[in-house]
Amino acid sequence: MYIVEPDPTRRTAGQYARATVQRLRLRTLVALGTLAVATAVLGRAFGLHDPRFLGSEVALLASMFVISRYVMPLVERRDRGAQGEEHVGGLLDELSAHGWRVIHDASLGRGNVDHILIGPAGVFTVETKSHQGPVRVGRVHGATLSQAQAQRKAIERVTGVEVEPMIVYSRAWVDRPTARRKGVRVVPARMLLGYLSKLPARLTDEQIEQARGRVAAALLEHSRSEQGTRGTVVWLPGMSIAPFSTRPVSPERERRRARLVVAIATVGIAATLLAYAISPGVRHAVGHAAHNVKHAVGNVFDHDHGSDDHAHAKRPAVTHH
Repeated sequence: MYIVEPDPTRRTAGQYARATVQRLRLRTLVALGTLAVATAVLGRAFGLHDPRFLGSEVALLASMFVISRYVMPLVERRDRGAQGEEHVGGLLDELSAHGWRVIHDASLGRGNVDHILIGPAGVFTVETKSHQGPVRVGRVHGATLSQAQAQRKAIERVTGVEVEPMIVYSRAWVDRPTARRKGVRVVPARMLLGYLSKLPARLTDEQIEQARGRVAAALLEHSRSEQGTRGTVVWLPGMSIAPFSTRPVSPERERRRARLVVAIATVGIAATLLAYAISPGVRHAVGHAAHNVKHAVGNVFDHDHGSDDHAHAKRPAVTHH
C-alpha cells in the first residue's frame, strides 16, 4: 500500500496556526448563519411570541455574546500569532541564499518548533512570540524559557549538534536585545538577521546537510508514527498537513472543504435574505431579532471599550532609547 505524505521540511511558516485561525472563522460563520436562519424560520412559522422563536432568539443572543466575548479574542490572538510566525519565517527564508537551511512548523511531539535554523553559525531553534511589548528580558516568563529549552533538547537529540534556543519577538521592543536569560537568547525580529550574520562559522556545508537530513528523518518518522501508517512513503512537496492530524490532507482538499463550508453558510444567509425580501412576516421576525442582537452586542462592546480606556489610562509611558 502506498501512503502519500508531505515532505515535513517544506511546511510554510505559521502553517498550523493559520489553519487553526481559518477553521475557527469558518465554524463561527456557519454557527451564526445557522442560528440566524433558524430564528427567522421559527419566527415566520410560529409567530413572534411562540416559545420556540423566543428560545431561538435567546440562543442567538447567547451565541453572539460568547463569540464576541471569547471566540473573537481567541481568533485575534491566534491570527496575531500566525502573523508573527509568518513575519519571522519570511526573514529567515532570506538566509537560504547564504547557505542556511530553514525548517518551519516542525513537529516532534509535545507541540511544535516554529522554526529550525541550520547554517554556518550552527543550529538554532526559534520560538516566535507576537506580544506587542515592551519586553524586559529579565521578566520573560519561566514557562516560555522552559518551552525554548525543551525545543533545544529535542533538536540536540536528533542532530547530535549543540543547539542555541532563541525567542524572537515579532513586534515588541526588547530592553536588552540579543541578551540571554537562563541559556535562551531573546531577540527582536528587526535585529534577527543582523545578529545571525555576525556569528562566526562553526559548521561546514557537509555538516549543515547532515544536520538537516537528520532533522528531516526525525520529522518524517514522527509524522508516520502519529498517523499510524505503514508501507511505502511518497513525499509530495507543497502538500499541507497539520501536526497531530490523523491523516494527510492536500491543499486542494483543504480548499474544497473551505469552499464547501463557505457555500453552505452563504446559501443559508442568502435564503434568509430572500425570505426577508419577499415576506413581511420574516422581515418582522428578522427585524425583531436583529434589534435585540444589536442591543446586546452594543452593550458588550461598550463594556469592552470602557475597560480598554481604563487600561490605557493606567498604562505608564515607555521611553525608547
